[in-house]
Amino acid sequence: KMVHAAPNTSSNIVAKSVARGGGRSAYRGLVHVYPNASGSANNVLCDALLVDNHSRSDT
Repeated sequence: KMVHAAPNTSSNIVAKSVARGGGRSAYRGLVHVYPNASGSANNVLCDALLVDNHSRSDT
């Protein structure tokens, strides 16, 4: 969870996951920018490595 509560702020979220054996990975991140936080910027990067054809990633 990332919250921008002040103006001109920035953030980066990096999420990495691995799924195998029919496993599932999920990214449930949240970025909230308050109305007074003008000029804020966020970057979200999600990387998932699926080791087999039965696994999945929900991003």
